[in-house]
Amino acid sequence: MKYFTCEGRYSRLYSYHIRLLMHFTKVKMLNLPYYLYRSIDKMSYVVQNRNYSQQMQSLFHHSLIKMVLLHQLEKKGIPWEVFIAHEVFTNPQLHP
Repeated sequence: MKYFTCEGRYSRLYSYHIRLLMHFTKVKMLNLPYYLYRSIDKMSYVVQNRNYSQQMQSLFHHSLIKMVLLHQLEKKGIPWEVFIAHEVFTNPQLHP
């Protein structure tokens, strides 16, 4: 669902914006880890069901995912440069 605010430079407001705003203003608290998990789970489903060119438009929470990934790589002793230079990322295959 979209709302139009007619204020400032962001004129579209989505229901998840309102839910987050309510959490941060302590109007209605969220289980934030679960909320982010469900959001990332939804994003992964959408990305996996699209072709490669459409996948890039469907990624969100990029910084959060990168922080989690960097943390896990650090625990395994794998530098980011080695991970990102992996063949899967340098030669993406188009899946039908």
